[in-house]
Amino acid sequence: MKRLTESQFEDLIQPILTREKVELCGVKVSNNRTNPLIQVFVDYAEGYIPIGHCSQLIRQIQSLLDMSVDVMPAYRLEVSSPGVDFPLTQMWQFRKNISRLIRFNSIDVGGGQGDPEEAAVSISEGRILSVSDDAIICVELPDGKTDFTLNELSGAKVVIELFSKKNKQRKRNEKRRR
Repeated sequence: MKRLTESQFEDLIQPILTREKVELCGVKVSNNRTNPLIQVFVDYAEGYIPIGHCSQLIRQIQSLLDMSVDVMPAYRLEVSSPGVDFPLTQMWQFRKNISRLIRFNSIDVGGGQGDPEEAAVSISEGRILSVSDDAIICVELPDGKTDFTLNELSGAKVVIELFSKKNKQRKRNEKRRR
């Protein structure tokens, strides 16, 4: 028995995910040789995947793995939604999160002089405003709107914004005064 790579595993389960109208966010396989953990992260392009659908997918993938000769006999399988700490890597994920705040690494190349040795990586935050059909993601940054490509924002993560009742009440009162 051999161990499947993550990309081979993705290829193996993709027909199930396509039939179930589920998007694959990623696969992780642990390095444990005796009892590896296979984690499959899935979501809907619109809306959020319920836990019941994840349970159905586990059974279908488990059956497929049990029938496959190439898969190791002992493994643990988890199927879940990616969660907010999972990086955004595909255009549909950015579309799904329009109006949400994201955090990402940005590169400042030598203060605009273009010297790669003076490049500095910093963490930026901005709100996704739109995603165009030609793969441009418009983000509202503190200093204005900026367009990014998928590669420039790959690995961005959604920031959880907590709003307390007090803040909501304060904002309502501010609107009334204006």
